[in-house]
Amino acid sequence: MAAPASLKQLLEQSRRLTNHIAPNDLPQIERGLDQIESQSRKLVAKATRAGEGLDTRAYVSSTDADLQGFNLPVSSSIGMKATRPLHYFLAGGGINAQELSQNLNSINLTTTFEPLQPIHDTDIEGYLRHEHEQIIVSAIEEGRRETLRDFDEGFERALHLDWERSKKKIFEELGQHQGQDVLRSTGYTTGFATGAGHVGGIRDSGTAFASPMPFGSSLRDVTSAGPGGVGGLHMHTRMMRYDKVVRTLNDYRLRDANYAIVHAFADVAKSLAPEAKSQQMVDCWRLLASVVNEQHAINGIFQRQALNEGQYAREYLESPYDSPQAIELRKGFIDGARTFLEEQFKLHVERTVEQNPAEASLGGVPSINNKIRAFMNIKFKRLGVLVKPNLEFANDTPIWAHIYNLLRAGHAEEALDFAINNEAYLQKMERSFLVYFRAYMENGDRRVPKNIRDRLLSDYNQRIRYATDSDPYKLALYKILGRCELNKKTLPEVASSTEDYVWLQLMLIRETSEFDAAPHDRYNLCDLQRSMVKFGPSHFNPRGNNPIHYAQVLLLTAQFERAVHYLYQTDQYQLEAVHLAIALAYYGLLRIPSEPLMADADLCK
Repeated sequence: MAAPASLKQLLEQSRRLTNHIAPNDLPQIERGLDQIESQSRKLVAKATRAGEGLDTRAYVSSTDADLQGFNLPVSSSIGMKATRPLHYFLAGGGINAQELSQNLNSINLTTTFEPLQPIHDTDIEGYLRHEHEQIIVSAIEEGRRETLRDFDEGFERALHLDWERSKKKIFEELGQHQGQDVLRSTGYTTGFATGAGHVGGIRDSGTAFASPMPFGSSLRDVTSAGPGGVGGLHMHTRMMRYDKVVRTLNDYRLRDANYAIVHAFADVAKSLAPEAKSQQMVDCWRLLASVVNEQHAINGIFQRQALNEGQYAREYLESPYDSPQAIELRKGFIDGARTFLEEQFKLHVERTVEQNPAEASLGGVPSINNKIRAFMNIKFKRLGVLVKPNLEFANDTPIWAHIYNLLRAGHAEEALDFAINNEAYLQKMERSFLVYFRAYMENGDRRVPKNIRDRLLSDYNQRIRYATDSDPYKLALYKILGRCELNKKTLPEVASSTEDYVWLQLMLIRETSEFDAAPHDRYNLCDLQRSMVKFGPSHFNPRGNNPIHYAQVLLLTAQFERAVHYLYQTDQYQLEAVHLAIALAYYGLLRIPSEPLMADADLCK
């Protein structure tokens, strides 16, 4: 007879009986042998205590708690009295109903109804299905997180933009309604509020700058960008340095003394260098000083030829456009702008030669002729090979380019001397050029007499105008001397930069009375101003990263009001725009329209 099987063997046999049955979705409730042994020992201990005379009445007092432990409501149909015999019976069997209730309540059934699908090591299909489901769930969860994150970021951006618009609107309203108070509180109106009212016909500038003009409505860039605003300490430093100049100007005006305000502002901009923006403003102030002829000044103090307050107010603000006084004033603007461009080009030549000594081959004597020759070696040759084949040479020198560059650098006398020294070569190329050049230089207004100009135009039309291989610099020289073909104002091969183009236009324009010039020969400053405005800032600053460039073009063409207005529209230059207006108003070069918000100041009137 076989030996009785142990509990472990019986368990293994029972498990083998169900191996052929496929697992279903219902969970299997299993208890280990250790758990069964522990529960059995507890039952034996309780039964032993009951046999030793356990007082079953001790359990009666806990009837209500036991009923609650078994989750039997007191108001059930069984009733409290009907369940008491049950507890007596359990107590008699050695079962503690209260402890049993606590054990049952401690069981966690939250995961009981989750489907149990064990994946075997060889179940590839099940593994792939599980991974696919996990990927889908992960993708959904990640998409949900990204959606929430994008929503939060978009909401923050929209909130920030809305706040910026509201803040800008508030500042604009405060600037229009409180501009005068802000100016007084910052001390800027004192620069123009202590004068004797009108200076040469100019309106009181304290009132003008406090009016709601587009460029002078307020100093919100100064007040809002102070130590706690945009720009912080740097903006505050800039403001204080300009403020010091304005206060010095006030002191000089109270003493009826002259003050070189433009040079003083240029020194402020120079002190803020090496910042690129400040260096551009240094050039801007120097340009203005040249245009208004503010020369020979050190630290704001004139050494000689001092300018008075309101120096140009009568000619600029009161005189008719065609009056001799206004014409002479515009001639001065043109000469000053041209002089600035010529000095700038001369510095460019010297810097280029210094940076390329090997290609330049300057030699021992740094005369202007040698510098121009060295500059052309760099510009027209690459590794000793000529890159402009249509240049005409004389004595191994591109003679027309040499004369043109001397003019471009402001050395007209040296250009004439160079032409005279090479007269033999010029006679072979253009027999009458030296005659035309001498006539041009002998006239104070740089005008060729009519009989000579007619000959020049004839030579130009016959041999130069339609020649396909003509030297471009010879064409440019004839165009300058005789103002030929004014309907064609561009020479891309010669004037490739903005500065070269503006200089060429300043050489071509003539300021005369409307009745002194034929219609086809009329090309004046007003025409040049209109063409610059027609080009617009996008032409001179296509990338939008150099707004000062267009402002310089406006100053070169004596469009002072537009320069101030344009700079003030650029946040980073609003402070400079205000002080540019102060300097212009000091000399009487700022027109103030009767309706500032509606008017577009026109210089040609």
